[in-house]
Amino acid sequence: MTNETNRKVCFSCVECGSPIREGDQYQQSVGTPPFCVKCALTYRDLQDVPQGWRGDKRQKLPPETIFQHVQTHISKGGSLDDGAFLLTLGEVFTSLADLPRVPARY
Repeated sequence: MTNETNRKVCFSCVECGSPIREGDQYQQSVGTPPFCVKCALTYRDLQDVPQGWRGDKRQKLPPETIFQHVQTHISKGGSLDDGAFLLTLGEVFTSLADLPRVPARY
C-alpha cells in the first residue's frame, strides 16, 4: 500500500472529481467548492481577464491588484502556469481573514 492511499481523502475536486487528500494542495475560498491543482485557476487565468475578478462576497480584485499578484509570483521565480491562491490541506489559519480570496469562475 502506498503513502498516497494511506492519506485521508478530505474532499473531491468539483471540476474533475479527483480526491483531495491530507497534505495535498488545492484551491478554495470561503463559500466556494474545492479545486485540485490541475483544475485550479492559474496566474495566466488571472492575467488574461483585463476587467479584473470578483472574489468572494467581500472582495473585488481590480486589474491593478491582479497585476501585483501575478508580478509578485513571477518575481519569486513562479510561472504563469502555476495554480494561484493554493492552500495545502491541513494548514491551520488563525482566522478566516488569513484565507486567500479566490476569484470566482462564474
